[in-house]
Amino acid sequence: MGVTVSINGADQRTDQALAKINRDGQLIVLTPSRDLRFLLQEALEKQMSARGYMIGTGGPVALQIVVNQLYADVSEGNLRHNITARADISIISQAANGNKQVKNYRSTYNVQGALTATNEKITNAVNTVLGDVINDMAQDTTVSSFIKANA
Repeated sequence: MGVTVSINGADQRTDQALAKINRDGQLIVLTPSRDLRFLLQEALEKQMSARGYMIGTGGPVALQIVVNQLYADVSEGNLRHNITARADISIISQAANGNKQVKNYRSTYNVQGALTATNEKITNAVNTVLGDVINDMAQDTTVSSFIKANA
């Protein structure tokens, strides 16, 4: 293919926390171990490279991957917990000719269990929902079709 695309990331969330839990009267805030912009940018670069695109600057199409939401709502009762993780990611494709496309990827994952929601269980829920979105991006040909039409 040989088409060069530039890729950058943005995080539109107002709060970088992945989850906030009240445990024994203390607010516990879970944050990602890596900057999500770079993590998703890296994932998109790998996907585009696998499709035969070169990653660089000055190409006919610029891609921006945007984190709109990535958060786990956690509720705990006396004997049960409920974790609902949500991801909302956009890929904005901007062609040099002025054409623009926004493709949204959303996923929700819910898990319930006994006793408390451990940090590990919350992390697993967030990783699952993020993995689902990245897999959806990998399967989707919309962005690739836009690049072909505007390169």
